[in-house]
Amino acid sequence: MSHHNLSLPSMRNLYDGNNPSPFVRELIDNHYPILTDEFKGEGFQDKLANIPCSRCQTGYMVSRDSRYGSFFGCSEYPLCDHTQRACQRCGCGLQNKGQFRVCENPRCDFIEPICPECSGTLSLRKGPYGQFWGCSNYRKDAEFSCSYKEKSIDLQTAKRR
Repeated sequence: MSHHNLSLPSMRNLYDGNNPSPFVRELIDNHYPILTDEFKGEGFQDKLANIPCSRCQTGYMVSRDSRYGSFFGCSEYPLCDHTQRACQRCGCGLQNKGQFRVCENPRCDFIEPICPECSGTLSLRKGPYGQFWGCSNYRKDAEFSCSYKEKSIDLQTAKRR
């Protein structure tokens, strides 16, 4: 039985990292050795959209900016309008780790607590009885509103995990 050593010819592929072609996606999914750092500078992306959309399962989450900050939106927009928060410090993606969302950038220590009732973000707020952690999906007199609250959350313990 003979084994053939198959190799791909050297080629340069320019692509939109937010919407890579099926060919580029196949190279990545099959772990072919590819160079993604050949092009640097303004106008070139640092990272390929490689996180599948959890809602439509066909698109990939791409970095976007709005007047409210950075976020990730599905590449299939407007067919799929799913979004996820980005790190509010560096703009990288956030990964769920237990009860927290943690920035995927190892040089950033951003962490945010997750609401156990609706998966929203718990934010530190001030009330008439002092500070508390409240769900970002709280809306007074709204049809959908999450009123989950916690008195204290130890973020330092979460960062050491």
